[in-house]
Amino acid sequence: MIHHENEQNLSPEEKLYREHMQGASDFEKIEIYKMARRYYKKALSVKPDDHEAQSKLDSIVIKQKNELKSIAFIAVVAVLIIAIVIIF
Repeated sequence: MIHHENEQNLSPEEKLYREHMQGASDFEKIEIYKMARRYYKKALSVKPDDHEAQSKLDSIVIKQKNELKSIAFIAVVAVLIIAIVIIF
């Protein structure tokens, strides 16, 4: 009940910011980084100088880069295995 009362006292901008941060957090938990990134950017559009949202966005960008590196590595290994199988 207290939590609900506190939310009623929030400005519309704060409510929107919190919704975006919660959405981003939810997507990050299930490792859907593209959507998490989108929601952190939305949070920053409401509060452009927010350090928490910016920090979490930066973290997501790093996770996405690492994910792409892993995918590229797996693709190279797969190509090498296929080439070895075809040659021998």
